Amino acid sequence: MNHLKKSEHYHLKGGRVVKTTKCKGKLFNLVWVTSILLVVVPAAFGDNFPEKPVTIVVSTSPGGGLDTAIRQLVPFFEKHLGGKLVLQYQPGGSTAVANTIVAKSKPDGYMIDAVGEPHYQLTFITQKVSYTIDDLIPMGPFSCDPGVYRVRKDAPWNNLKELIDYAKSKPPRTIKVSVSERTSGNYLAVKQLEEATGVTFNIVPFGGGNPARLALLGGQVDLTNAGVFNSLSIAEKSKVIAVHYQENRWPELTDHARTVNQQLGTKLSNSISYNAFWLPAKIKTEFPDRYKKLVKAFHDALTDKEYVAQMKKLGLEAQVVREDPEPHDRASRELLKELEKYKDLLLAK
Repeated sequence: MNHLKKSEHYHLKGGRVVKTTKCKGKLFNLVWVTSILLVVVPAAFGDNFPEKPVTIVVSTSPGGGLDTAIRQLVPFFEKHLGGKLVLQYQPGGSTAVANTIVAKSKPDGYMIDAVGEPHYQLTFITQKVSYTIDDLIPMGPFSCDPGVYRVRKDAPWNNLKELIDYAKSKPPRTIKVSVSERTSGNYLAVKQLEEATGVTFNIVPFGGGNPARLALLGGQVDLTNAGVFNSLSIAEKSKVIAVHYQENRWPELTDHARTVNQQLGTKLSNSISYNAFWLPAKIKTEFPDRYKKLVKAFHDALTDKEYVAQMKKLGLEAQVVREDPEPHDRASRELLKELEKYKDLLLAK
């Protein structure tokens, strides 16, 4: 070993190579571990993730369609993740409050954003938000909900055409319509209906889907725009008078109502919302293994046989949707471009 400096000494100790170096009169023992696999890796590797509960920041109030869909999925998500999930409700700003919290959080996998879409995409158009489209990345959607129009059981209208004809015979804003948020897919759908029919509604946002639906039952409004599935909670005391989709694929759940376009001869685009999970974008580079683990556990939960059986038993199997992060991210950006076309309509008073 003549290539070594005379002041350095190497010897075996306990199966390890130990280098003893004399420096300024002091000895420093530098231990070289022969197997790099034994070196402790940083926490970013995520071997033990999650070591504490993961928080799902829910962008709506408790009891709504998003909350219900999450609660149905959580037990199976926990099963495949191997950790606990806790829900934290942060309604407001049509998902903007929750988005801001998660976008500004440490991207370590311990905070997930739960949003409705297109509510999430609409925040970029209708509000001055502190986050950008690049600050969050999707894990993917987990449920969808096509739009419907509901009235109370005792309402005099049997279909949407009858209601529109009635509205045309009365002063503007006679018909009160509840929506979840002013910056929501519900609101956009009603504004498109106004534009197509020439009717002017009194549109009332209620700060969430559940309050908007309950407002119908309480007599505060005459009509509500909601989802096929998230409005099932009021089905016994209300009736569907139109489906805002290209066809009615859910006749048993929608009182066999005809579509908006069939009744009115219009060519309105589909109204459909998605519930989805998003993460701080930097997790993909700073904690890539945690990101992969979260996405895998999420998608494994969606295809879990027990979860599928549960949703089928509830009659909600058609609500479940699965899409990988990358295509959903692309679709989200395309949707944002499409919604930009309706900016003036959305911001109109």
